[in-house]
Amino acid sequence: QMLGTLPKARELGIDWAVLDDGWQIAIGDWNLDPAKFPRGDDDMITFVKAIKDAGMKPRLWVAPLAAQPSAPVLRDHPDMLLLDKSGAPQDLTGWDSYILCPAYAKTVTWTRDLVRKMIGTWGYEGLKIDGQHLNGVAPCYNPAHKHARPEESVEKLQDIWKAVHDEATAINPDAVIEFCPCGTSYSFFTLPYQNMAVASDPLDSWQVRTKGKALKALMGDQIAYFGDHVELSDGR
Repeated sequence: QMLGTLPKARELGIDWAVLDDGWQIAIGDWNLDPAKFPRGDDDMITFVKAIKDAGMKPRLWVAPLAAQPSAPVLRDHPDMLLLDKSGAPQDLTGWDSYILCPAYAKTVTWTRDLVRKMIGTWGYEGLKIDGQHLNGVAPCYNPAHKHARPEESVEKLQDIWKAVHDEATAINPDAVIEFCPCGTSYSFFTLPYQNMAVASDPLDSWQVRTKGKALKALMGDQIAYFGDHVELSDGR
């Protein structure tokens, strides 16, 4: 379906094609769905090439730091979880997922490896990073992390987004890093590590305009911005 729309999208002057949620086995299991990509990496590389051959640029949806309980990362590396005082993981409501600790070195390395595969191996030219957890997480009490203070997880969240930005742009200096914090406000501390902002599930045209003005006031007129969910604007 997506490949079939490329000629018309290109005719309309659209430059980017974004593969959204659903290419992966599950949130946190960032292996390719074998029903859609039976040959694994080879199929994804071919898919990305088809977008580029159509004269467009490919971008990929991903939700770093989120993992459903069944995801292999939690089976193989349960120490990466962000835990509260009672030892329970932090829920990512709506996505049936848990949150990985951004201040744990292993989490940062794992996330960098993921970006390297998407941009370097598969050939994507940008990432759409999604989730309500992009702007803030809870204090982490996981003893495996040996935090100096539980608040390190809160304070170092922006560091993992810097790692994502740096990894992507080291491979492709023109890589687009888009943050979509699921209808929540943007964190000032994440703004330096994105170069595309979005209205992020707006309620109406007024919100699209005011979010755009606020983001450009904070980030400068050069920041790329788009309205998101055009069907939610007043004029549809």
